[in-house]
Amino acid sequence: MYPDPNFLDAAGRNWTALVGRVDDTNEKNFRIDHNFSDMHRVMWRYTPEFRLNDFATSSGFPFLRQANRTPARNMTGNCNATFRPNLIMDLTLVRSHNRITQFPPDLSGATWGINIPQLFPSRSTSGSDGPTSRRPTNRTTASASSSPPSTTRPRPSPSTPPARCSAAPATASTDSSSRSPSGARRRRTSPRASASPMTFSATAKRPSAADTACSTAARLSQWNLNIQHGLSNNTVIEIGYAGSRTLHMMRTVDVNQPFPDPLIAQGQRNANAARQYKGWSTINHREQSYAANYHGLQLGLNRSYAHGLLFQTAYTWSKTIDNADFTGGIYGFAPNSQDLSGQRGRASLDATHNFIGSAVWDIPFLKDGATLASKVVGGWQASTVYTLRTGMPIQPLLGRDNAGVGTASGQRPDVNGNPTVDHGERTIARWFDSSVFSAPALGTFSSLGRNTISGPGWNQWDISFVKKVPFGEGRQLELRADGFNFFNHTQWNGVGTTLNQPATFGRITSTRNERSFMVGARIQF
Repeated sequence: MYPDPNFLDAAGRNWTALVGRVDDTNEKNFRIDHNFSDMHRVMWRYTPEFRLNDFATSSGFPFLRQANRTPARNMTGNCNATFRPNLIMDLTLVRSHNRITQFPPDLSGATWGINIPQLFPSRSTSGSDGPTSRRPTNRTTASASSSPPSTTRPRPSPSTPPARCSAAPATASTDSSSRSPSGARRRRTSPRASASPMTFSATAKRPSAADTACSTAARLSQWNLNIQHGLSNNTVIEIGYAGSRTLHMMRTVDVNQPFPDPLIAQGQRNANAARQYKGWSTINHREQSYAANYHGLQLGLNRSYAHGLLFQTAYTWSKTIDNADFTGGIYGFAPNSQDLSGQRGRASLDATHNFIGSAVWDIPFLKDGATLASKVVGGWQASTVYTLRTGMPIQPLLGRDNAGVGTASGQRPDVNGNPTVDHGERTIARWFDSSVFSAPALGTFSSLGRNTISGPGWNQWDISFVKKVPFGEGRQLELRADGFNFFNHTQWNGVGTTLNQPATFGRITSTRNERSFMVGARIQF
């Protein structure tokens, strides 16, 4: 935010300001191992960790500093049992407990929030609580509309619902235009507005007991059970189950979203005029409501290197469910901030079936011959990797603000029928049945869930050939040829998912990973 500009010194060198920072990590490990016998063992490990990051958020404004304190507690338990040499059971449980708290650089706790009067000049009005001025705290980003907010806040009444625990717990109010002609303040009845309040504060304040109670730690629990069975001295088959659960991670919610309005959808009304907090446009609030779970069946067949052959295969049948799409660094935006229940669905990274196999083979033909043909053709090693995976979810979108909430982001069409096309009937022009989709009524959201259609899968075979030719003492020439997507299987990639673009809706729009070859030589000495 507003970095120092580059400048030239007298010698013509270009400089820019660099901001110093502190990164400290204090980690301890406690571990207990116990062997009940040579065949049964248990292990428990506890790792408390504390990380401190103190840095300036802008080189242009040295008073804007932030310190993040991240305490973490991680526990791991493992039970290993060898029933016989070719049958091993391994059970591992992991629990990770992390909390991130953001403070100004005074780590004594004497202050809370960030005071930035140089960037946001105070604008005070007198109300029932006296002159106040408000602006967004950290963890909340707001887009201003035509004028800054002018806010006063009445004291909460006993009927006011309590603030919900979130990343930025507190309250906010509208501007003076929300008063009725009699001078009394009109209250919004939005469940989201009352349940997801936020602070606009110009002055730092000490954390209250309510703030402490609302501070929720992100939680990650993992568990797995694997059973291995030796089919021979060098071949092992494995079956296992893995699961995980994530709670209280952050996702973004617009707490200043207006109620659905057909007049806004038709362009007859400005969305900012219908927002609760006047003078502000979108207010992206990060709250700790992201949750996810994963369950997977895992199969494997592995052969260690013997008699010139090695191979590994793995198959996973799994399901991942969450309530927000990952958009890079934070879990993303919900189209309807008043009701988040429709966001639960397949995770954007969910692939139901996933198979991968690899092998290395020392080609035995003409390997040790003395003829010219043996020296040229013999001694090669072939390796291959084969990947077969079903498609990850894709989401049909409207492409316009049909609900009338000020943004088209994430709004979905209605569906009347099954959009999935059988595998044998899919074509480039018809990946899914676009005829079953339609736009909802103006001023409403669709009931269609997230990520209800699967995109193109992955089917690729890569092959490599390598030959090493020794010459001299300690030197060798390595020749190799690599073929990616060797059999040139067409890999569909993009699919048109926007209803408002009928020319591409439901059609394949791009491909990926066309066949390519690479040859090379390398001398090792």
